[in-house]
Amino acid sequence: MPMSRFWSLVFLGGAAYPSSPDEEAFIKLLVSEAAFAEVSMAVGMQYWSPDASCQQKAVAHSCKATNLVVQRIQSGSAHTVAVLGAVLSMAVGERLAHNDATWDMHVGGLANMIADGYARGEREPPEVICHFLIIDSVNQLFNFPLVYQSKVIDVIRLYGDHPVLKVANIIDSLVRLQDSIAVHRSTSSTGPDVTREAKEIKQKWNTLLCLTRALRLESKNPFVQATSRAIELVLHLSWPSSGASRTDLTPLASELKQALCQIPVRPCLFMDLTSCQLMLGAIAAAEGSEVKAWFVGRMTRAALALRSRGCVRPLDILDKGFVSDVPLVARFRGLWKELYD
Repeated sequence: MPMSRFWSLVFLGGAAYPSSPDEEAFIKLLVSEAAFAEVSMAVGMQYWSPDASCQQKAVAHSCKATNLVVQRIQSGSAHTVAVLGAVLSMAVGERLAHNDATWDMHVGGLANMIADGYARGEREPPEVICHFLIIDSVNQLFNFPLVYQSKVIDVIRLYGDHPVLKVANIIDSLVRLQDSIAVHRSTSSTGPDVTREAKEIKQKWNTLLCLTRALRLESKNPFVQATSRAIELVLHLSWPSSGASRTDLTPLASELKQALCQIPVRPCLFMDLTSCQLMLGAIAAAEGSEVKAWFVGRMTRAALALRSRGCVRPLDILDKGFVSDVPLVARFRGLWKELYD
């Protein structure tokens, strides 16, 4: 079976692929490196069916991919974009399976390979990896990133200024702000200290909002455009006393939808299923709106495609992955229940 057809059936649920020059370029990259193709087969077969024969094939493809990557490392050719894509895909596969130790190992390997590229004289970070990290950064806010880790971000800092680093700085600040909001809401006391604390939170909130909006003015990168709007939704949903109501957020959710539609290569089913950007759009948009229906529809199609193959509870991936106590996760869980109904 041609890889393009395999990708269509397994990762997109049957949609024709490729449907654009960018998607055609992605398939060419995929088939240019055997390790990348093998790990794609491994992840695809693992979730195609719970049948023992499918699972055995998944393990076989995974072993082949691992051996090929080891060979590339030993031969000094592991810093190519295609091999990096293979290792990134390995990390995603382990994250979906909640094999945290192996996931961390693959992410560490990815960071080392990017650093190796820099040591060999490359002065631009791999764009494919950076684009993935930008999109995945929002999941970091809810402690379920597929690849995003500080060790990878730190290596990219070697290359100098890049949009992913600006996104990372905002994400780090927003994580700290979420912690401050959680502490503030956990206290039942009143008084000047609590009032001062609320003012400090509001000041930090305003600063992050300005930085987030400035980010999308600085870069027309579609990944940045989508992520900046998702971050802004997190800000509004995390601190609603800032004045934004649920109805007010529908236009911003619509902007997020439009930005996601501009991403040149369609995300796979697993990206849609685990995408915090889609979840944020769904809970932010008004009930009954076309915007909300679009976000819910994207996630629902992914869940139904996986269920049709015998994966009875595909959203278990989310239940086991999103164990964060960030308040918005409770709203995500309500959304997942909608997908089952």
